[in-house]
Amino acid sequence: MQNKSIRTITNSNYNASAQPIYTRLNILPVNLLYQQHLGKLMYLHSNHKLPTPIQNIFVTNQLIHQHNTRHSNDPHIIRYRTNKSISSFVHKAPDFWNKIPQHIKSCKSVHSFTKNIKKYIQNQK
Repeated sequence: MQNKSIRTITNSNYNASAQPIYTRLNILPVNLLYQQHLGKLMYLHSNHKLPTPIQNIFVTNQLIHQHNTRHSNDPHIIRYRTNKSISSFVHKAPDFWNKIPQHIKSCKSVHSFTKNIKKYIQNQK
């Protein structure tokens, strides 16, 4: 539906490739927009800027075990057995966060993080 909508908005052919249109308009498809917001959620979590109930949803590795590892401050990825649980944001957000390069994770502001994560997602396609 999104592809059809952007083709209509831009007056493109009904069968034109949507990818160049997304690039030209500098927007993300819905599935990649979801990833961007997962990254933003985890950025806010890592900087302790979320409300306490949401902050407590994610647990860091250092709370799971006491070993001093280089990933001890990363969020712990809970392993679920059902596909429904695996597709929840509680599982997907930490998993996506662990794949983001460190220079993006260490951005100084939410605005710069959002800009950088968008570029990162666009380049991953």
